[in-house]
Amino acid sequence: MSPLTNYPYPAWRRIVFVAALIAVIVISFAPSVTQGTVNVRVYGFVQGAAISHIYVRFSEVSLHTAGYPPESGWVTLTQLLPSVDLVPHPSQPVPQPLVSVQIQSGRYDAFKLVAANSTVVIDNAPGMAVSAGSTVNANMTLPVPPSGAGDLLVVLLVDYAGLLGSQPVLSLTLLHATTA
Repeated sequence: MSPLTNYPYPAWRRIVFVAALIAVIVISFAPSVTQGTVNVRVYGFVQGAAISHIYVRFSEVSLHTAGYPPESGWVTLTQLLPSVDLVPHPSQPVPQPLVSVQIQSGRYDAFKLVAANSTVVIDNAPGMAVSAGSTVNANMTLPVPPSGAGDLLVVLLVDYAGLLGSQPVLSLTLLHATTA
């Protein structure tokens, strides 16, 4: 006798059980399809009173999806990125978002910012183009809930000596990254 013939319940119960088991497995391992919003804000810490403005355009803002290997799992937040003034304004304690975009909800564990070009204004004189290419990346934990928002505030330290040198260059260092 086979084990299936000794089963005391009707065959339709087996089919329902197998279907429920498959549904549980698919739901458990399926990727999230819900969306949330991520807001990335960038704030600069400048150690010099002579610098009036530092306008930076970032060419890339990326987040790394938690659980993936470091070489994969990066999500580039594609959007036309505006130029951002890294010099804090006293009237605006929290900067406007650099990027605010819909993204798959979940947990992100790293970010990357790539500066493309920049302009420095010293003592309100005409702006001077400064070579950029500085990349800032760090680990952090950013939850993006379904139909909710995840906020990332990146505080960058600007190398004052590099901006005022004979060959001005923008050098950015991560001072602090805060998520909410």
